[in-house]
Amino acid sequence: MKQKLFEILTFAAFIIAILAVFIASYLLVKLEPREQVYPLTAQIVELDRANDIVTCEDGAGLLWQFEGCEDWEEGDIASLLMNDNATPDNVFDDIIEMVRYAGF
Repeated sequence: MKQKLFEILTFAAFIIAILAVFIASYLLVKLEPREQVYPLTAQIVELDRANDIVTCEDGAGLLWQFEGCEDWEEGDIASLLMNDNATPDNVFDDIIEMVRYAGF
């Protein structure tokens, strides 16, 4: 009998913990404004080593630039973490938050 009661209480505690996590995350999303970020893949198309500017092109043909030529080569693939600048309908004011090498 004690074993069965222990199992029921353990299961109830587990359900309550899951509900608490969902409720807390819902409240945090509602209370804190969050930046909207999205991933973008682009290919390096130009390196301006004199000014340390890398230009890359995404699948839609838009050109993006960031600083830091370092080990980049033309043709490399970059994964960009983009910020939509709180204007989801206007891609032209988006900014690059982070860049990572993704291959060649």
